[in-house]
Amino acid sequence: MIIKTRQDLNEFLETSEFTVFKFSATWCKPCKKIQPFVHSCLEKYCCGFVNMIYVDVDESQDVCNFLKIRKMPTFMFFLGKDRMWVLESSNEKEIDTFFSKVRGVVEEMVPQKGEDDGYQDF
Repeated sequence: MIIKTRQDLNEFLETSEFTVFKFSATWCKPCKKIQPFVHSCLEKYCCGFVNMIYVDVDESQDVCNFLKIRKMPTFMFFLGKDRMWVLESSNEKEIDTFFSKVRGVVEEMVPQKGEDDGYQDF
């Protein structure tokens, strides 16, 4: 999914329950350096229940201005259309904590194994 405009953002958020956006740029060295760690956090904490959208700030200035992106990398967690948390950091401990908090919300909202909906256990 490519998010370049506010309309793209709104249309996507209307259909997504849990979304983390990572705002970065191809020239951002800290963004590139932490990418493997971000991927491991996504696998460790989000279990396929969270949409991860990567937004290039140079290609999505409308969205970045609207969301007031000031630093890179920036992570944003949305619950539906509601912005819950923002993290402006490349610090691995802070990123790990961010994804752990996201998992906490998902665990509260997604039915667990044993309930009649077919979702898997975390």
